[in-house]
Amino acid sequence: MLTGVKGFLKRPCNWFFLIAMILLMVSLFQFGEVADIILHDGYYVIPLNYEIWALVAVLLIVWTLYRLLDNMLLSKRLSWLHVGATILVFLLIKVWIVILSHTKITVYSPKDYLENNSRQTMFWRPVIIIFIIGQLAFIVNIIGGIVRYLFKKKASY
Repeated sequence: MLTGVKGFLKRPCNWFFLIAMILLMVSLFQFGEVADIILHDGYYVIPLNYEIWALVAVLLIVWTLYRLLDNMLLSKRLSWLHVGATILVFLLIKVWIVILSHTKITVYSPKDYLENNSRQTMFWRPVIIIFIIGQLAFIVNIIGGIVRYLFKKKASY
């Protein structure tokens, strides 16, 4: 049994499936937790389950793309880069949300606002860069793999 799990996790895309299933199980125990979103004059209350289910759907779509295009991917290293960067970004966002939920931010002056804003920028800039690099690796892996597959197929004629 353990060999099967190790073999399952050797493929980078299967990490997306594993995390999606864990999130789906976690969402079953999220009762009454909501996210309050205030945009201009609108006040929206979104159950946490919906947010988790949306993330699960995205992870399963990416996992399905990997499974469908498995023979055409350019490099396994690019797959690992994409999976690692995506998981790292999701973890960093979760850490930020946990820290932010336990931190009261009070702005008394423009100086306080700028200090708080610079802290947020210091956190978010690397997170965004990691996310972009991971997603570019995914795109290059798929497009490069399809181009290589088509040229290999054309050369065999």
